[in-house]
Amino acid sequence: MSSNTNKSFSCGYCGVEYNAIKPDDTHTKANKYKINRSDIETTHTCNDCGKITRLYWSEQKGSK
Repeated sequence: MSSNTNKSFSCGYCGVEYNAIKPDDTHTKANKYKINRSDIETTHTCNDCGKITRLYWSEQKGSK
């Protein structure tokens, strides 16, 4: 069972804040770009401008 929590981010297009949820307990660091093959992509459609923002979630170093 995952203990996902919300994190606040801003739309890359219009700047409106939104909440994103971590995909799991292992991938907890959000990035704008994919860094590792194991990163998990999530998307958010902005409620204000309608554009899609992508976040890539990486494992924290030393989490294993």
